[in-house]
Amino acid sequence: GYLPHKGRYKDTVLRGQVFIASRQWADGDFGGQEDLIGGYTRPIASIALSEAYGSTRDEEYQERAWRSAAHIIRIQYADAGWRYRLGGQYPGDTSVTGWNAWAIATARKFGVPVDPMGLEGANSLIDLFSSVVTQDEEYYNHDPRYYFDVGRGQEFEHFTGYNAREETRPPMTAIGLICKIFMGRKRSHPYCIGAANRLLKSIPVYDERANEIKYATGAEYPSYYWYYGSLAMYQMGGRFWRNWSRPLLTKGIPNTQVQGDVCENGSWGCANLDSIGGRVYTTAMCVLTLETFYRYLPALTLE
Repeated sequence: GYLPHKGRYKDTVLRGQVFIASRQWADGDFGGQEDLIGGYTRPIASIALSEAYGSTRDEEYQERAWRSAAHIIRIQYADAGWRYRLGGQYPGDTSVTGWNAWAIATARKFGVPVDPMGLEGANSLIDLFSSVVTQDEEYYNHDPRYYFDVGRGQEFEHFTGYNAREETRPPMTAIGLICKIFMGRKRSHPYCIGAANRLLKSIPVYDERANEIKYATGAEYPSYYWYYGSLAMYQMGGRFWRNWSRPLLTKGIPNTQVQGDVCENGSWGCANLDSIGGRVYTTAMCVLTLETFYRYLPALTLE
């Protein structure tokens, strides 16, 4: 909730926004075309610019957000996805595609004009890597109340893979689910119910005695999974959100934050492959995950 002109950390926010803007190239990119993580840093920086515009309504940030989103759509692969490097030498994957689709959706949310075909392409890629939907959408699932349990008694499952139709990576299912919802699919859709059912079987477990969040099979980057899983299950509401949030957002993440008179006070440590990004990365992902409650309204309540 801090803004560059308001709040205790206004100077920190302002410096962050100015830094990101200063790193943007004329074509809207942020450099690093041959960087393996460029596929992630580009959309994350784009999201930051869009939110800078949304919070300040500064026209300079609107222009920068537009250029960034337009560049992301321009470099979309022929198969409608994105991956790490430019040039189309690799097929798209769900992970990088999810972040880029999120960047486009964020720009659109704040009124930045973007080509809607960018999201249509992401939609096609996720369909390609997701299980085939054979169920019908039941009329009784169309209840507008957020705490209504969609899919009651329906135990079928759906999944999304990384760069193929495979079902071993829960984070990809979470990305597929949140992307589908923010591209317009209702939580009553069989894919959404089935994907949420699948995620219920991979809820991160908090071990109170060891004060740690247990590793979920297939989620080698734990905080990455917590973030996307929380976004997706919050949108699904009802029992999906209750069962997911209680062990993770009510207990796990708050209790594992470093406390005390130490340099790392307020941060989170790295588990499994989160160590590649380091403590700053893990801390950023945990903060974003904890903001799920108020950062994005449930899509079903929006016009």
